[in-house]
Amino acid sequence: MNESAKITIANLNIKLPPGFGRRADAIARGAAQHLARLPIRTTVQLASLAVPKVSVQGGETDAVIARRIARAIHSQIKTSGRKGIRHAD
Repeated sequence: MNESAKITIANLNIKLPPGFGRRADAIARGAAQHLARLPIRTTVQLASLAVPKVSVQGGETDAVIARRIARAIHSQIKTSGRKGIRHAD
């Protein structure tokens, strides 16, 4: 892993199903924590990133949902990097 590669997210907009409002902060923080642990090989600069809908079930813990969201974001970042999106120097 490139030590200088990093993920910086200025705004994270996560839309959760009705009834998840009280859990939103914990899920967003957890997603950021999980994302920080996932390997990034190169820095990619993106103005925005669309992530496909992530399935969420009512009985799942915040950590499980956060991990799933982080993996979806990570996958999209890797895909964008492979497509030759503008890399930071």
